[in-house]
Amino acid sequence: MVAAQGGAAAGRHVAVRNFLAVEVDAAEVQSTLDAAVSRCKAPDCEVLESSLSRDARAAPPSARLRLRISPATAAGYVDEITRRADLIERRTESEDKTEQVVDLEARLKNTAELRDRLRKLLATPNVPVKDLVEVESNLARVQGELDAAQGRRLALANETGKVAVAIDIRSRRAIGAAGAWEPVSRALGDVGHTLAASIGGLITFVVAILPWTVLAVPLVVWWRRRRRARQTLTQK
Repeated sequence: MVAAQGGAAAGRHVAVRNFLAVEVDAAEVQSTLDAAVSRCKAPDCEVLESSLSRDARAAPPSARLRLRISPATAAGYVDEITRRADLIERRTESEDKTEQVVDLEARLKNTAELRDRLRKLLATPNVPVKDLVEVESNLARVQGELDAAQGRRLALANETGKVAVAIDIRSRRAIGAAGAWEPVSRALGDVGHTLAASIGGLITFVVAILPWTVLAVPLVVWWRRRRRARQTLTQK
């Protein structure tokens, strides 16, 4: 079963996240993704991410879908997905956000009250220009803080009010296809490894004898010249 968000009933604000991994035939990855996206309809469901991956080397395709869905429809949605595919992994995480929500709501209340007081000061008659400038500056700062806090509160409400669902759609491995060619793949891999090892050994050998070659060549030349000189003296 998919865990539902129970914060409203228990007076808590809980973020629930569900992770699913399913397998289908490679040819059905696209259609399974399309069906999952089409079933996610506003306002109960919102798609956050939808992607399809196809490897350039002809590897099997895969897809990923991330969404938020209302607790009332989450279980039915996931059951429909798993009926179309083989479920290979499922897990659920829950995180209590109640303390964050309470703190943020208190901050919103205090900031809104401060903004209202600053607005009243701004509307006070005969305010000195210097004080007026300071009040306007503080009002702009407080309003910015209020807007940011309201954005965070909205994000928390969305996170705790709906269930987050992440679905990985993977290609089912074709039985026998990979096994039939596995010896060939292994042989080709061994050939590449042997060739690389041979080249590496050759490079090591060349590097090892290079200094001795540099020293030996002048000695050979000197020895040949000395031999020829002795032969010339003997002939005379």
